[in-house]
Amino acid sequence: MTKLNQKAEMMRLQKFLSQAGIASRRKAEELILAGKVTINGVVAELGAKVQPQKDKVLVAGKLVTNQVYKLYAFHKPTKVITTMYDSRHRPAVGNYVSKLPVKVFPIGRLDFDAAGLLLLTNDGDYANKLLHPRYQIQRSYWVVLDGFIDNQQIELLLRGVQLDDGWGKADFLKRVQPKSIAKYFKPFPAACAVVNIIVSEGRNHFVKRLFAQIGLKVTQLFRYSYGKHKIGNLRPGEIKEIRF
Repeated sequence: MTKLNQKAEMMRLQKFLSQAGIASRRKAEELILAGKVTINGVVAELGAKVQPQKDKVLVAGKLVTNQVYKLYAFHKPTKVITTMYDSRHRPAVGNYVSKLPVKVFPIGRLDFDAAGLLLLTNDGDYANKLLHPRYQIQRSYWVVLDGFIDNQQIELLLRGVQLDDGWGKADFLKRVQPKSIAKYFKPFPAACAVVNIIVSEGRNHFVKRLFAQIGLKVTQLFRYSYGKHKIGNLRPGEIKEIRF
């Protein structure tokens, strides 16, 4: 039984569109304001409500149907961009999802040169829960640095540093033995440090910018978990369905 089948009562239109995987609630509001959404043939207004089992909702002329919600774990390789399509013809997430039974989008992003766990879904509400700062969902990474990191630097990042877009800090940070995670990385250079860092933010290049504030450059980055979801034994480029 889908989420929408469980909710036959009146529902705000933007929530309905979000749960149908059409767009986030904010983007849904933009579609409504642009006059691209109709309910039973009438152009919808912001604040409108629908009865999912009864009303006929169209977005840009296309019928919004009840959705079966799916969540997938994707092992994003390096040099794959976190978009469905790239105008510069670089490999993109969209190249890997054509055989999935539903249309999905990435929850957040991973840098082009980073690898690891990327979550894919068609559930806008679940994506919003994982991404919204107030929920403090933790992301866990293994990071290769271009030099040694000392205890004082670790303590500084745990206390927090000023970034160009506000305060930032690590929830957890410690050095690890390179050989324990070597299978996830290219060969390590002779002079480097490997660390495990956990953060509760998804700002652009957040982990890289934290280390830049203490004079260190991230040379390799691998995300192994996002909230309760872990990458497990997924191989690069592999996708599998997981539970919400």
